[in-house]
Amino acid sequence: MSFISGTYQASHLQAVEYGPGSIRRLPQILAQLHVRRPFIITGTSIRTSTPIISDIIELLSLSDTVENTKQEIGVFGHIRQHAPIEDINAALVMFDRANADSLIVVGGGSPIDSAKLISVKSERVQFPPIIAIPTTLSVAETTSGIGYTSESGHKAKMTEPRAAPKYIIYDSELLKYTPKWLLLSTGMRAVDHAIETIYHKTVGELPFKPLALAAAGELFTCLPKLAANPDNTEYGQRAMNAVFMSLFPRERIDGPLGLSHSIGLAIGSSYTIPHGITSCITLPHTVRYKIKSDTYAEKQIKRLVPFLGLPSNSPAEAVADAISELIASLNLTATLSDYRAPREDARRIAIYALHNEADPELDAIIHLIELLY
Repeated sequence: MSFISGTYQASHLQAVEYGPGSIRRLPQILAQLHVRRPFIITGTSIRTSTPIISDIIELLSLSDTVENTKQEIGVFGHIRQHAPIEDINAALVMFDRANADSLIVVGGGSPIDSAKLISVKSERVQFPPIIAIPTTLSVAETTSGIGYTSESGHKAKMTEPRAAPKYIIYDSELLKYTPKWLLLSTGMRAVDHAIETIYHKTVGELPFKPLALAAAGELFTCLPKLAANPDNTEYGQRAMNAVFMSLFPRERIDGPLGLSHSIGLAIGSSYTIPHGITSCITLPHTVRYKIKSDTYAEKQIKRLVPFLGLPSNSPAEAVADAISELIASLNLTATLSDYRAPREDARRIAIYALHNEADPELDAIIHLIELLY
Protein backbone atom coordinates (compact mmCIF):
# COMPACT_ATOMS: atom_id res chain seq x y z
CA MET A 1 0.00 0.00 0.00
CA SER A 2 3.04 2.25 -0.37
CA PHE A 3 2.94 5.34 -2.55
CA ILE A 4 6.67 5.21 -3.25
CA SER A 5 7.45 1.57 -4.00
CA GLY A 6 5.84 -1.33 -5.84
CA THR A 7 5.89 -3.32 -9.06
CA TYR A 8 4.19 -2.75 -12.40
CA GLN A 9 3.86 -5.74 -14.71
CA ALA A 10 2.73 -4.88 -18.24
CA SER A 11 -0.04 -6.70 -20.07
CA HIS A 12 0.19 -8.31 -23.52
CA LEU A 13 -1.25 -5.18 -25.16
CA GLN A 14 1.04 -4.00 -27.97
CA ALA A 15 -0.52 -0.72 -29.06
CA VAL A 16 -3.57 1.55 -28.94
CA GLU A 17 -4.86 3.54 -31.90
CA TYR A 18 -7.11 6.41 -30.85
CA GLY A 19 -8.89 9.33 -32.43
CA PRO A 20 -11.86 9.95 -34.75
CA GLY A 21 -11.42 7.82 -37.87
CA SER A 22 -8.71 5.63 -36.35
CA ILE A 23 -10.56 2.48 -37.45
CA ARG A 24 -9.15 3.12 -40.91
CA ARG A 25 -5.78 1.95 -39.61
CA LEU A 26 -7.12 -1.58 -39.10
CA PRO A 27 -5.40 -3.08 -42.21
CA GLN A 28 -2.02 -1.83 -41.01
CA ILE A 29 -2.62 -3.40 -37.59
CA LEU A 30 -3.35 -6.78 -39.20
CA ALA A 31 -0.11 -6.46 -41.16
CA GLN A 32 1.84 -5.70 -38.00
CA LEU A 33 0.37 -8.83 -36.39
CA HIS A 34 1.26 -10.90 -39.47
CA VAL A 35 -2.26 -12.31 -39.76
CA ARG A 36 -4.31 -12.58 -42.94
CA ARG A 37 -7.59 -14.32 -42.11
CA PRO A 38 -9.49 -12.29 -39.50
CA PHE A 39 -12.82 -13.34 -38.03
CA ILE A 40 -15.25 -10.72 -36.71
CA ILE A 41 -17.20 -11.06 -33.44
CA THR A 42 -19.99 -8.67 -32.49
CA GLY A 43 -23.49 -8.40 -31.07
CA THR A 44 -26.81 -8.53 -32.87
CA SER A 45 -27.61 -4.82 -32.77
CA ILE A 46 -24.25 -3.77 -34.23
CA ARG A 47 -24.49 -6.45 -36.91
CA THR A 48 -28.06 -5.69 -37.98
CA SER A 49 -28.68 -2.03 -37.06
CA THR A 50 -25.42 -0.26 -37.94
CA PRO A 51 -23.08 -0.16 -40.94
CA ILE A 52 -19.98 -0.77 -38.78
CA ILE A 53 -19.39 -4.41 -39.72
CA SER A 54 -20.08 -3.92 -43.43
CA ASP A 55 -17.74 -0.90 -43.39
CA ILE A 56 -15.00 -3.00 -41.77
CA ILE A 57 -15.45 -5.78 -44.33
CA GLU A 58 -15.29 -3.23 -47.14
CA LEU A 59 -12.16 -1.67 -45.64
CA LEU A 60 -10.44 -5.05 -45.35
CA SER A 61 -11.51 -6.19 -48.82
CA LEU A 62 -9.84 -3.14 -50.38
CA SER A 63 -6.56 -3.99 -48.67
CA ASP A 64 -3.99 -6.56 -49.70
CA THR A 65 -3.44 -7.29 -46.00
CA VAL A 66 -6.07 -10.04 -45.88
CA GLU A 67 -6.37 -13.04 -48.17
CA ASN A 68 -10.13 -13.44 -47.65
CA THR A 69 -12.48 -12.03 -50.26
CA LYS A 70 -15.31 -9.80 -49.04
CA GLN A 71 -17.65 -12.81 -49.05
CA GLU A 72 -15.15 -15.02 -47.19
CA ILE A 73 -14.56 -12.81 -44.14
CA GLY A 74 -16.29 -14.66 -41.32
CA VAL A 75 -18.67 -12.87 -38.94
CA PHE A 76 -20.48 -14.05 -35.83
CA GLY A 77 -23.01 -11.35 -35.00
CA HIS A 78 -25.14 -12.86 -32.24
CA ILE A 79 -23.32 -12.33 -28.94
CA ARG A 80 -25.98 -11.45 -26.36
CA GLN A 81 -25.79 -9.49 -23.12
CA HIS A 82 -23.57 -11.07 -20.43
CA ALA A 83 -21.91 -13.38 -23.00
CA PRO A 84 -23.85 -16.68 -22.72
CA ILE A 85 -21.54 -19.66 -23.13
CA GLU A 86 -23.75 -21.13 -25.86
CA ASP A 87 -23.13 -18.02 -28.00
CA ILE A 88 -19.40 -18.29 -27.41
CA ASN A 89 -19.33 -21.97 -28.35
CA ALA A 90 -21.30 -21.28 -31.54
CA ALA A 91 -18.88 -18.50 -32.47
CA LEU A 92 -15.91 -20.81 -31.82
CA VAL A 93 -17.32 -23.36 -34.29
CA MET A 94 -17.63 -20.66 -36.96
CA PHE A 95 -14.15 -19.32 -36.19
CA ASP A 96 -12.69 -22.79 -36.80
CA ARG A 97 -14.75 -23.38 -39.95
CA ALA A 98 -13.48 -20.09 -41.37
CA ASN A 99 -9.87 -21.22 -40.81
CA ALA A 100 -9.31 -17.82 -39.23
CA ASP A 101 -6.06 -16.77 -37.61
CA SER A 102 -7.17 -13.70 -35.65
CA LEU A 103 -10.20 -12.02 -34.07
CA ILE A 104 -11.60 -8.55 -34.63
CA VAL A 105 -14.17 -7.82 -31.92
CA VAL A 106 -16.55 -4.90 -32.17
CA GLY A 107 -18.85 -3.79 -29.36
CA GLY A 108 -18.92 -3.67 -25.57
CA GLY A 109 -17.93 -5.97 -22.75
CA SER A 110 -19.93 -9.03 -23.80
CA PRO A 111 -18.47 -9.42 -27.31
CA ILE A 112 -14.97 -8.54 -26.08
CA ASP A 113 -15.05 -11.09 -23.27
CA SER A 114 -16.50 -13.62 -25.71
CA ALA A 115 -13.56 -13.10 -28.06
CA LYS A 116 -11.15 -13.64 -25.16
CA LEU A 117 -12.80 -16.95 -24.26
CA ILE A 118 -12.73 -18.05 -27.91
CA SER A 119 -8.99 -17.29 -27.86
CA VAL A 120 -8.63 -19.50 -24.78
CA LYS A 121 -10.81 -22.35 -26.06
CA SER A 122 -9.45 -22.54 -29.61
CA GLU A 123 -7.47 -25.72 -30.14
CA ARG A 124 -6.71 -25.00 -33.79
CA VAL A 125 -4.93 -21.68 -33.18
CA GLN A 126 -3.15 -21.07 -29.87
CA PHE A 127 -4.32 -17.72 -28.50
CA PRO A 128 -5.18 -16.03 -31.80
CA PRO A 129 -4.51 -12.29 -31.50
CA ILE A 130 -7.46 -10.03 -30.75
CA ILE A 131 -8.03 -6.53 -32.06
CA ALA A 132 -10.68 -4.83 -29.92
CA ILE A 133 -12.83 -2.01 -31.33
CA PRO A 134 -15.03 -0.80 -28.45
CA THR A 135 -18.33 0.94 -29.18
CA THR A 136 -19.20 1.51 -25.51
CA LEU A 137 -17.29 2.85 -22.51
CA SER A 138 -17.43 -0.33 -20.40
CA VAL A 139 -13.69 -1.25 -20.68
CA ALA A 140 -13.32 -4.99 -21.14
CA GLU A 141 -10.60 -4.47 -23.74
CA THR A 142 -7.77 -3.61 -21.34
CA THR A 143 -8.04 -6.61 -19.05
CA SER A 144 -7.14 -10.29 -18.97
CA GLY A 145 -10.31 -11.08 -17.03
CA ILE A 146 -13.07 -12.94 -18.86
CA GLY A 147 -16.69 -12.80 -17.75
CA TYR A 148 -19.42 -14.96 -19.26
CA THR A 149 -22.68 -16.67 -18.33
CA SER A 150 -22.45 -20.40 -17.70
CA GLU A 151 -24.93 -23.07 -18.78
CA SER A 152 -26.57 -22.76 -15.36
CA GLY A 153 -27.23 -19.06 -15.92
CA HIS A 154 -24.69 -17.85 -13.36
CA LYS A 155 -21.89 -15.38 -14.05
CA ALA A 156 -18.51 -17.08 -14.36
CA LYS A 157 -15.06 -15.51 -14.46
CA MET A 158 -11.54 -16.54 -15.33
CA THR A 159 -8.24 -14.81 -15.99
CA GLU A 160 -5.89 -15.52 -18.88
CA PRO A 161 -3.31 -12.82 -19.66
CA ARG A 162 -2.50 -14.35 -23.06
CA ALA A 163 -6.10 -13.78 -24.19
CA ALA A 164 -6.04 -10.01 -23.63
CA PRO A 165 -6.36 -7.97 -26.84
CA LYS A 166 -3.10 -7.17 -28.61
CA TYR A 167 -4.45 -3.96 -30.17
CA ILE A 168 -7.23 -1.56 -29.24
CA ILE A 169 -8.84 1.00 -31.54
CA TYR A 170 -10.69 3.85 -29.80
CA ASP A 171 -12.61 5.66 -32.55
CA SER A 172 -15.23 8.09 -31.24
CA GLU A 173 -16.94 8.25 -34.64
CA LEU A 174 -18.36 4.79 -33.85
CA LEU A 175 -20.13 6.04 -30.70
CA LYS A 176 -22.87 7.68 -32.77
CA TYR A 177 -24.34 4.23 -33.30
CA THR A 178 -24.49 3.47 -29.56
CA PRO A 179 -27.84 4.16 -27.82
CA LYS A 180 -27.54 7.14 -25.50
CA TRP A 181 -28.52 5.20 -22.36
CA LEU A 182 -25.92 2.54 -23.16
CA LEU A 183 -23.17 5.06 -23.85
CA LEU A 184 -23.80 6.93 -20.60
CA SER A 185 -24.35 3.88 -18.39
CA THR A 186 -21.16 2.21 -19.62
CA GLY A 187 -19.45 5.51 -18.89
CA MET A 188 -20.61 5.07 -15.30
CA ARG A 189 -19.15 1.58 -15.45
CA ALA A 190 -15.80 3.18 -16.23
CA VAL A 191 -16.27 5.57 -13.28
CA ASP A 192 -16.80 2.42 -11.19
CA HIS A 193 -13.53 0.98 -12.55
CA ALA A 194 -11.65 4.17 -11.70
CA ILE A 195 -12.96 4.54 -8.17
CA GLU A 196 -12.52 0.90 -7.20
CA THR A 197 -8.99 1.00 -8.62
CA ILE A 198 -8.24 3.96 -6.35
CA TYR A 199 -9.19 2.16 -3.13
CA HIS A 200 -8.08 -1.35 -4.09
CA LYS A 201 -5.40 -2.39 -1.60
CA THR A 202 -3.27 -4.53 -3.93
CA VAL A 203 -3.35 -2.23 -6.96
CA GLY A 204 -0.03 -0.41 -7.04
CA GLU A 205 0.24 3.35 -7.06
CA LEU A 206 2.24 3.47 -10.29
CA PRO A 207 0.73 3.93 -12.84
CA PHE A 208 -2.80 2.95 -11.91
CA LYS A 209 -4.03 5.31 -9.21
CA PRO A 210 -2.94 8.64 -10.72
CA LEU A 211 -4.45 7.51 -14.02
CA ALA A 212 -7.68 6.42 -12.31
CA LEU A 213 -7.94 9.79 -10.53
CA ALA A 214 -7.51 11.63 -13.82
CA ALA A 215 -9.98 9.29 -15.54
CA ALA A 216 -12.67 9.91 -12.94
CA GLY A 217 -12.30 13.65 -13.30
CA GLU A 218 -12.44 13.49 -17.09
CA LEU A 219 -15.51 11.24 -17.08
CA PHE A 220 -17.31 13.58 -14.66
CA THR A 221 -16.68 16.30 -17.26
CA CYS A 222 -17.42 14.35 -20.44
CA LEU A 223 -20.50 12.30 -19.53
CA PRO A 224 -22.80 15.32 -18.97
CA LYS A 225 -21.54 16.77 -22.27
CA LEU A 226 -22.37 13.50 -24.04
CA ALA A 227 -25.78 13.43 -22.36
CA ALA A 228 -26.47 16.80 -23.98
CA ASN A 229 -24.95 15.79 -27.33
CA PRO A 230 -24.08 12.09 -27.77
CA ASP A 231 -22.66 12.72 -31.26
CA ASN A 232 -19.94 15.09 -30.05
CA THR A 233 -16.79 13.30 -31.22
CA GLU A 234 -14.46 15.50 -29.13
CA TYR A 235 -16.08 14.62 -25.81
CA GLY A 236 -16.67 11.09 -27.03
CA GLN A 237 -12.97 10.70 -27.75
CA ARG A 238 -11.99 12.27 -24.45
CA ALA A 239 -14.30 9.81 -22.70
CA MET A 240 -12.79 6.86 -24.61
CA ASN A 241 -9.28 7.98 -23.69
CA ALA A 242 -10.41 8.31 -20.07
CA VAL A 243 -11.87 4.82 -19.88
CA PHE A 244 -8.53 3.42 -21.00
CA MET A 245 -6.96 5.17 -18.01
CA SER A 246 -9.74 4.02 -15.67
CA LEU A 247 -8.71 0.38 -16.02
CA PHE A 248 -5.18 0.68 -17.32
CA PRO A 249 -3.77 -2.57 -18.76
CA ARG A 250 -2.03 -4.87 -16.33
CA GLU A 251 -0.98 -8.52 -16.30
CA ARG A 252 -3.60 -9.42 -13.71
CA ILE A 253 -5.28 -8.19 -10.54
CA ASP A 254 -5.53 -10.14 -7.29
CA GLY A 255 -9.20 -10.95 -6.72
CA PRO A 256 -12.21 -8.88 -7.82
CA LEU A 257 -11.61 -5.22 -8.60
CA GLY A 258 -13.85 -4.21 -5.71
CA LEU A 259 -17.11 -4.66 -3.84
CA SER A 260 -19.21 -2.69 -6.31
CA HIS A 261 -17.98 -4.96 -9.11
CA SER A 262 -18.56 -8.11 -7.06
CA ILE A 263 -22.16 -7.14 -6.32
CA GLY A 264 -22.60 -6.12 -9.95
CA LEU A 265 -21.50 -9.56 -11.09
CA ALA A 266 -23.99 -11.13 -8.68
CA ILE A 267 -26.96 -9.11 -9.92
CA GLY A 268 -26.20 -8.57 -13.61
CA SER A 269 -26.91 -11.90 -15.26
CA SER A 270 -29.28 -13.03 -12.48
CA TYR A 271 -31.77 -10.22 -13.16
CA THR A 272 -30.78 -9.25 -16.72
CA ILE A 273 -29.35 -5.91 -15.65
CA PRO A 274 -26.95 -4.33 -18.16
CA HIS A 275 -23.35 -3.97 -16.96
CA GLY A 276 -23.43 -0.19 -16.84
CA ILE A 277 -26.69 -0.06 -14.94
CA THR A 278 -25.30 -2.43 -12.29
CA SER A 279 -22.68 0.22 -11.53
CA CYS A 280 -25.36 2.91 -11.30
CA ILE A 281 -27.14 0.76 -8.71
CA THR A 282 -24.14 -0.35 -6.67
CA LEU A 283 -21.44 2.31 -6.77
CA PRO A 284 -22.84 5.18 -4.63
CA HIS A 285 -23.90 2.90 -1.76
CA THR A 286 -20.67 0.91 -1.96
CA VAL A 287 -18.54 4.05 -1.74
CA ARG A 288 -20.51 5.19 1.33
CA TYR A 289 -20.02 1.77 2.91
CA LYS A 290 -16.27 1.77 2.21
CA ILE A 291 -15.89 5.25 3.71
CA LYS A 292 -17.53 4.11 6.95
CA SER A 293 -15.88 0.70 7.22
CA ASP A 294 -12.37 1.05 5.78
CA THR A 295 -10.01 3.88 6.77
CA TYR A 296 -7.65 3.12 3.85
CA ALA A 297 -10.55 3.34 1.38
CA GLU A 298 -11.77 6.56 2.98
CA LYS A 299 -8.34 8.16 2.56
CA GLN A 300 -8.10 7.02 -1.07
CA ILE A 301 -11.64 8.18 -1.91
CA LYS A 302 -10.82 11.62 -0.49
CA ARG A 303 -8.07 11.92 -3.12
CA LEU A 304 -10.87 12.30 -5.68
CA VAL A 305 -12.10 15.59 -4.20
CA PRO A 306 -10.04 17.99 -6.38
CA PHE A 307 -10.47 15.86 -9.50
CA LEU A 308 -14.26 16.08 -9.23
CA GLY A 309 -14.17 19.84 -8.77
CA LEU A 310 -15.29 19.69 -5.15
CA PRO A 311 -14.17 22.22 -2.49
CA SER A 312 -10.78 21.23 -1.11
CA ASN A 313 -12.10 20.81 2.43
CA SER A 314 -14.86 18.39 1.35
CA PRO A 315 -15.10 15.10 3.28
CA ALA A 316 -14.95 11.77 1.48
CA GLU A 317 -18.76 11.55 1.73
CA ALA A 318 -18.95 14.40 -0.78
CA VAL A 319 -17.51 12.03 -3.39
CA ALA A 320 -20.36 9.56 -2.85
CA ASP A 321 -22.86 12.41 -3.13
CA ALA A 322 -21.22 13.60 -6.35
CA ILE A 323 -21.50 10.10 -7.83
CA SER A 324 -25.22 9.96 -6.99
CA GLU A 325 -25.74 13.41 -8.46
CA LEU A 326 -23.93 12.48 -11.68
CA ILE A 327 -26.04 9.34 -12.08
CA ALA A 328 -29.22 11.35 -11.51
CA SER A 329 -28.15 14.05 -13.98
CA LEU A 330 -27.69 11.34 -16.63
CA ASN A 331 -31.18 9.93 -15.91
CA LEU A 332 -29.62 6.63 -14.89
CA THR A 333 -30.86 6.26 -11.31
CA ALA A 334 -31.98 2.66 -10.83
CA THR A 335 -32.72 0.11 -8.11
CA LEU A 336 -32.93 -3.64 -7.82
CA SER A 337 -36.68 -3.25 -7.48
CA ASP A 338 -36.77 -1.76 -10.99
CA TYR A 339 -35.50 -5.13 -12.23
CA ARG A 340 -37.85 -7.18 -10.03
CA ALA A 341 -35.09 -8.68 -7.93
CA PRO A 342 -36.77 -10.30 -4.90
CA ARG A 343 -35.82 -8.67 -1.61
CA GLU A 344 -35.30 -12.09 -0.07
CA ASP A 345 -32.38 -12.56 -2.48
CA ALA A 346 -30.24 -10.05 -0.56
CA ARG A 347 -28.46 -12.76 1.41
CA ARG A 348 -27.78 -14.86 -1.69
CA ILE A 349 -26.39 -11.81 -3.51
CA ALA A 350 -24.14 -10.98 -0.56
CA ILE A 351 -22.75 -14.51 -0.35
CA TYR A 352 -22.07 -14.54 -4.09
CA ALA A 353 -20.33 -11.15 -3.88
CA LEU A 354 -18.16 -12.20 -0.93
CA HIS A 355 -17.53 -15.76 -2.17
CA ASN A 356 -17.72 -16.89 1.43
CA GLU A 357 -20.80 -17.52 3.58
CA ALA A 358 -18.66 -17.25 6.71
CA ASP A 359 -17.23 -13.83 5.83
CA PRO A 360 -17.39 -11.54 8.90
CA GLU A 361 -18.73 -8.74 6.69
CA LEU A 362 -21.72 -10.79 5.53
CA ASP A 363 -24.38 -9.08 7.68
CA ALA A 364 -23.06 -5.63 6.74
CA ILE A 365 -23.09 -6.50 3.04
CA ILE A 366 -26.64 -7.88 3.29
CA HIS A 367 -27.65 -4.51 4.77
CA LEU A 368 -25.79 -2.73 1.96
CA ILE A 369 -27.64 -4.75 -0.66
CA GLU A 370 -30.97 -4.03 0.99
CA LEU A 371 -30.24 -0.34 0.33
CA LEU A 372 -30.11 -1.11 -3.41
CA TYR A 373 -33.86 -1.83 -3.57
